Amino acid sequence: MSKNFDFLGDLANALKKNDWSIMHISRVAELLNLNGIKNKRGQKYKESGRGIFKLVSSAYTYFSKKGDKETATNVASAFTNDKNQHVWKK
Repeated sequence: MSKNFDFLGDLANALKKNDWSIMHISRVAELLNLNGIKNKRGQKYKESGRGIFKLVSSAYTYFSKKGDKETATNVASAFTNDKNQHVWKK
């Protein structure tokens, strides 16, 4: 799963660096699927399923535990649901 977390971390950092601030979670799932990154069951991510929301939450925890607070913060603030709410509030 660290590959999935690293992908999200890189994406969140790029969004922050380029002042693009947010991306809808459905687009995140689309990017993961286009890059052949599968969930822990070996399946594609659903654009609105619980798994993609859990991935963001787990990525935040992953980077926090690694001591990479900047990436953890970027992950927490970069991704939104279709109502433009941060996914960690879901």
